[in-house]
Amino acid sequence: MENSKHNYFKPDFIGIGAPRCGTTWIYDCLSAHPDICTSDIKETNFFKNRFEEVDSLKKYEDHFSHCTEDKIKGEFSSSYFHNKKALKNIKKACPNVKIILSLRNIVDKLIASFYDRNRHKAKLTKEDFNNFFEERFFGKEIDFYSPKVEFILNTFERKQLHVII
Repeated sequence: MENSKHNYFKPDFIGIGAPRCGTTWIYDCLSAHPDICTSDIKETNFFKNRFEEVDSLKKYEDHFSHCTEDKIKGEFSSSYFHNKKALKNIKKACPNVKIILSLRNIVDKLIASFYDRNRHKAKLTKEDFNNFFEERFFGKEIDFYSPKVEFILNTFERKQLHVII
Protein backbone atom coordinates (compact mmCIF):
# COMPACT_ATOMS: atom_id res chain seq x y z
CA MET A 1 0.00 0.00 0.00
CA GLU A 2 1.65 3.21 -1.13
CA ASN A 3 -0.15 5.79 0.98
CA SER A 4 2.40 8.56 0.70
CA LYS A 5 1.36 9.42 -2.88
CA HIS A 6 -2.20 10.24 -1.86
CA ASN A 7 -3.77 13.11 -0.01
CA TYR A 8 -5.49 11.59 3.01
CA PHE A 9 -6.18 12.35 6.64
CA LYS A 10 -3.17 12.34 8.96
CA PRO A 11 -3.44 12.91 12.70
CA ASP A 12 -1.35 15.63 14.33
CA PHE A 13 -0.36 13.33 17.18
CA ILE A 14 -0.52 9.68 18.16
CA GLY A 15 -0.26 8.60 21.77
CA ILE A 16 1.35 5.31 22.68
CA GLY A 17 2.39 3.75 25.93
CA ALA A 18 2.53 0.56 27.86
CA PRO A 19 -0.68 -0.55 29.57
CA ARG A 20 -1.21 0.91 33.07
CA CYS A 21 0.89 3.97 32.17
CA GLY A 22 -1.78 6.66 32.15
CA THR A 23 -2.76 6.65 28.48
CA THR A 24 -6.48 6.76 29.28
CA TRP A 25 -6.01 9.69 31.65
CA ILE A 26 -3.90 11.58 29.08
CA TYR A 27 -6.47 10.80 26.35
CA ASP A 28 -9.28 12.10 28.59
CA CYS A 29 -7.34 15.29 29.43
CA LEU A 30 -6.56 16.00 25.79
CA SER A 31 -10.15 15.22 24.80
CA ALA A 32 -11.35 17.89 27.23
CA HIS A 33 -9.06 20.57 25.76
CA PRO A 34 -10.99 23.04 23.56
CA ASP A 35 -8.32 23.10 20.82
CA ILE A 36 -7.91 19.32 20.54
CA CYS A 37 -10.16 16.70 19.01
CA THR A 38 -9.41 13.06 19.71
CA SER A 39 -10.65 9.97 17.89
CA ASP A 40 -14.17 8.84 18.73
CA ILE A 41 -12.73 5.82 20.55
CA LYS A 42 -9.48 5.67 22.49
CA GLU A 43 -8.01 2.51 21.03
CA THR A 44 -8.51 2.68 17.26
CA ASN A 45 -5.60 0.24 16.83
CA PHE A 46 -5.70 1.28 13.18
CA PHE A 47 -1.98 1.08 12.49
CA LYS A 48 -1.81 -2.33 14.16
CA ASN A 49 -4.91 -4.05 12.80
CA ARG A 50 -6.40 -2.25 9.80
CA PHE A 51 -3.66 -0.30 8.01
CA GLU A 52 -3.35 -2.73 5.07
CA GLU A 53 -7.10 -3.08 4.41
CA VAL A 54 -8.66 -1.60 1.29
CA ASP A 55 -10.24 1.79 2.05
CA SER A 56 -8.75 1.63 5.53
CA LEU A 57 -7.58 5.24 5.50
CA LYS A 58 -11.17 6.39 4.93
CA LYS A 59 -12.28 4.22 7.85
CA TYR A 60 -9.52 5.73 9.98
CA GLU A 61 -10.61 9.24 9.03
CA ASP A 62 -14.15 8.35 10.11
CA HIS A 63 -12.87 8.15 13.69
CA PHE A 64 -12.30 11.91 13.41
CA SER A 65 -15.44 12.88 11.45
CA HIS A 66 -16.75 14.82 14.46
CA CYS A 67 -13.64 17.06 14.47
CA THR A 68 -13.59 20.48 12.89
CA GLU A 69 -10.68 21.49 10.66
CA ASP A 70 -9.29 24.01 13.13
CA LYS A 71 -8.70 21.41 15.86
CA ILE A 72 -5.51 19.51 16.59
CA LYS A 73 -6.39 15.86 15.98
CA GLY A 74 -4.97 12.73 17.50
CA GLU A 75 -5.50 9.34 19.02
CA PHE A 76 -4.12 7.02 21.70
CA SER A 77 -3.63 3.29 21.17
CA SER A 78 -1.42 1.69 23.79
CA SER A 79 -1.08 -1.46 21.65
CA TYR A 80 1.25 0.44 19.31
CA PHE A 81 3.92 0.49 22.03
CA HIS A 82 4.39 -3.29 21.78
CA ASN A 83 4.01 -3.59 18.01
CA LYS A 84 6.92 -2.80 15.69
CA LYS A 85 4.74 -3.24 12.60
CA ALA A 86 2.28 -0.64 13.89
CA LEU A 87 5.11 1.80 14.60
CA LYS A 88 6.51 1.25 11.09
CA ASN A 89 3.03 1.80 9.64
CA ILE A 90 2.73 5.07 11.57
CA LYS A 91 6.09 6.23 10.24
CA LYS A 92 5.14 5.24 6.69
CA ALA A 93 1.70 6.89 6.69
CA CYS A 94 2.44 9.87 8.95
CA PRO A 95 6.18 10.55 8.79
CA ASN A 96 5.94 13.88 10.65
CA VAL A 97 3.35 12.98 13.29
CA LYS A 98 4.05 13.92 16.90
CA ILE A 99 4.34 10.90 19.21
CA ILE A 100 3.27 11.12 22.84
CA LEU A 101 4.97 8.29 24.69
CA SER A 102 3.59 7.50 28.12
CA LEU A 103 5.76 5.44 30.46
CA ARG A 104 5.66 4.62 34.16
CA ASN A 105 8.15 3.51 36.77
CA ILE A 106 8.36 -0.22 36.06
CA VAL A 107 7.78 -1.19 39.71
CA ASP A 108 4.68 1.04 39.96
CA LYS A 109 3.46 -0.43 36.66
CA LEU A 110 3.96 -3.96 37.96
CA ILE A 111 1.95 -3.20 41.11
CA ALA A 112 -0.82 -1.51 39.10
CA SER A 113 -0.94 -4.47 36.70
CA PHE A 114 -1.14 -6.88 39.63
CA TYR A 115 -4.09 -5.04 41.17
CA ASP A 116 -5.80 -4.68 37.80
CA ARG A 117 -5.51 -8.38 37.07
CA ASN A 118 -6.77 -9.30 40.56
CA ARG A 119 -9.39 -6.56 41.03
CA HIS A 120 -12.21 -9.07 41.46
CA LYS A 121 -10.50 -11.10 44.19
CA ALA A 122 -11.79 -10.47 47.69
CA LYS A 123 -8.43 -11.10 49.36
CA LEU A 124 -4.94 -11.00 47.91
CA THR A 125 -2.01 -12.88 49.36
CA LYS A 126 1.74 -12.54 49.18
CA GLU A 127 1.74 -15.78 47.20
CA ASP A 128 -0.58 -14.16 44.61
CA PHE A 129 1.91 -11.36 44.15
CA ASN A 130 4.93 -13.67 44.03
CA ASN A 131 3.27 -15.83 41.37
CA PHE A 132 2.37 -12.73 39.35
CA PHE A 133 5.90 -11.35 39.67
CA GLU A 134 7.49 -14.62 38.55
CA GLU A 135 5.11 -14.86 35.60
CA ARG A 136 5.89 -11.31 34.46
CA PHE A 137 9.64 -11.30 34.96
CA PHE A 138 10.63 -14.92 34.48
CA GLY A 139 7.85 -16.10 32.18
CA LYS A 140 6.75 -15.02 28.74
CA GLU A 141 5.39 -11.63 29.74
CA ILE A 142 8.63 -9.73 30.37
CA ASP A 143 7.72 -6.09 29.91
CA PHE A 144 10.85 -4.00 30.17
CA TYR A 145 10.79 -0.75 28.29
CA SER A 146 14.28 -0.41 26.90
CA PRO A 147 14.00 -2.53 23.72
CA LYS A 148 10.67 -0.92 22.82
CA VAL A 149 11.79 2.61 23.60
CA GLU A 150 14.99 2.03 21.64
CA PHE A 151 12.95 0.95 18.61
CA ILE A 152 10.76 4.04 18.94
CA LEU A 153 13.82 6.29 19.18
CA ASN A 154 15.28 4.67 16.07
CA THR A 155 11.99 4.99 14.15
CA PHE A 156 11.03 8.58 14.91
CA GLU A 157 13.08 11.74 15.12
CA ARG A 158 13.61 13.13 18.63
CA LYS A 159 11.74 16.34 17.72
CA GLN A 160 8.64 14.21 17.09
CA LEU A 161 8.66 12.63 20.55
CA HIS A 162 7.17 13.88 23.78
CA VAL A 163 7.79 11.48 26.67
CA ILE A 164 5.60 11.53 29.77
CA ILE A 165 6.67 9.52 32.82
